[in-house]
Amino acid sequence: MTDARILGDPRGQVEDYATGKAFDLRGTVVSVPFAPMGAYGPSGGAMVSVSDMAAWVQLQLRRGRSVSGHQVVSAANLAECYVPHVDVPAGLPGSLSMSYGMGWNEVKYAGCTRLIAHGGAIDGFNTFMAFFPEHDLGLVVTTSLNTMVSGDLWPFYSLSLLLAQRFGINPAGPQQVLDSNATRMATLVGLARQARPADLKLTEPCLGYYELLVRRSSGP
Repeated sequence: MTDARILGDPRGQVEDYATGKAFDLRGTVVSVPFAPMGAYGPSGGAMVSVSDMAAWVQLQLRRGRSVSGHQVVSAANLAECYVPHVDVPAGLPGSLSMSYGMGWNEVKYAGCTRLIAHGGAIDGFNTFMAFFPEHDLGLVVTTSLNTMVSGDLWPFYSLSLLLAQRFGINPAGPQQVLDSNATRMATLVGLARQARPADLKLTEPCLGYYELLVRRSSGP
C-alpha cells in the first residue's frame, strides 16, 4: 500500500486524487469540500488508491500474507477480527443474517455463502470492501459521491451484481438497488419543490457563535 496516506486533504500531497460530490436539492451534482479528520483520523483518515485497497483485501484472503509475499500478521490474529460478537440487522441485499466483530461484518447468505465486509463514508465519498473467504474472491468499491442521497447504494449495486452472477443469490437485487435510487431521487425532487427562500429576519437572531455551557451542581 505504497500510496496510502493519513490525510484529510490530498491537495499539495498527491497529484492524482478524486474530489467528493453530492446532490443539492435540485438534483445537481456539486463539489464537496474536503472534511477535516481531526481526532477520528485513525478510524477513517486513510486516503488510498483502489489498487492499495485491493492489496488490503488480498492480504485478508491470503491470511495475513501481503501481495509481496511477506507475512504481515498471523492468520490466527487476522481471523480473530472476523469472529462475530454482536448481531446486527441484515442490511445488505439478499443477506440472511449479519453480525459484527472487530471492524468487520460477517454476512451470511443462502447456500452457506459467507461474506466478510467493511464499509465507510465521509463527506463526498463512500467506500466498501468485502471478500468471500471460502471462494478466494473479494471486491472493492469506491465512489466520490456523498452517502446522502444515494452514494451508499452503488457499493450495494456492485455487490448485488456479484452475488447474482457468481452465486445465483438474489437475482432481483441489482434492480432493487436501481429502484431504490430512483425513489430517493424522486424524494429529493419533492423536497426541492417544498423549499422556500429563508426569511433573514427570522434567522438573524439565531446567527452567531455558540458555546456549550455545562453547569456543575454541588450535590451532597
